[in-house]
Amino acid sequence: GQSSRSSSGPISRCMLAAVASSSYRRVRLKARTARARTHSTSRTMATSSPYQQLRDELAEIDALSGIEGLLQWDEQVMMPSGDGAASARAKASSALAGVVHAKRTASSLGELIELCGGRKVTQEKLGADATTFDVANVKRAAEGFDRASRVPPAMAKKGG
Repeated sequence: GQSSRSSSGPISRCMLAAVASSSYRRVRLKARTARARTHSTSRTMATSSPYQQLRDELAEIDALSGIEGLLQWDEQVMMPSGDGAASARAKASSALAGVVHAKRTASSLGELIELCGGRKVTQEKLGADATTFDVANVKRAAEGFDRASRVPPAMAKKGG
């Protein structure tokens, strides 16, 4: 039960609920922003830069990862009781982990990373407006893509 998982008092539980609620709102806002950006740019996708497309993909993956983290936190803190609750939660977590892993390892993401220069990216490659942050973002994306690609999908669904 909950009492065995946490010895925190009512104030701490309220604080956890507030943090979860805040995280949930942030994740929803990121997802809504990513959806709006996707819908508004779907017609102009051919004209947007590879780096902007990469940023859009990474924002969506980040939003899904946030939801995944929130689901894992909720499982630890607020697991519903009843027959099959743990099994249903495990199936949902596994399905979401599979979706996140598929997006992190999509060949289209790898192609965007390479179009941006991959691990050898430079500010010149990204364009006149590129910053050192943009360069670091592409390098981290390449590292994350390589790392995620080494994990078999079945293992990703098991949750680590």
